[in-house]
Amino acid sequence: MFIVCYIYFTRIIAILLKLTVPWQWCQEFLVEVSTLIFFVLTGFKFRPASNNPYLQLPQDEEDLEMDEV
Repeated sequence: MFIVCYIYFTRIIAILLKLTVPWQWCQEFLVEVSTLIFFVLTGFKFRPASNNPYLQLPQDEEDLEMDEV
């Protein structure tokens, strides 16, 4: 959903703003802010979880014995 909104805003709405708003900086500012919001939300959505099974260390006795050798 984020990607679709980002693409629509930066491609379609930005072009409409360029045609209606006389200030060039306003259109560029809104595109850059939308890019910042997109990356912050994407980073927040895909942040590492505390209970991620891929990041846990094995706790088996065999693994502990191999570490001692």
